[in-house]
Amino acid sequence: MYGGFSWDADIGERLFVELGAGATVHDGNLDDGSDGPKLGCRVLFREYAAAGYRFDANWSLSATIEHNSHANICDGPNGGLTRAGLMLGYRF
Repeated sequence: MYGGFSWDADIGERLFVELGAGATVHDGNLDDGSDGPKLGCRVLFREYAAAGYRFDANWSLSATIEHNSHANICDGPNGGLTRAGLMLGYRF
């Protein structure tokens, strides 16, 4: 689960960029021997950026990148998570 703040700006009529920051709460691996990144603590910082195209007033497509980590403020490992992808959006 995550929450935070975002800022977006139009670049022309249909293109836009978006930046955001906040926090993530997860139930993933902290520091044991199981597979996956060792995240160190349950609450992580979350930052993301996106660039997108609006097809109309409701539909958009964005390329996104997101990073989650504890920024070395918790004891233990800081494996972090970084993801990139596409997001299809619908505005109500």
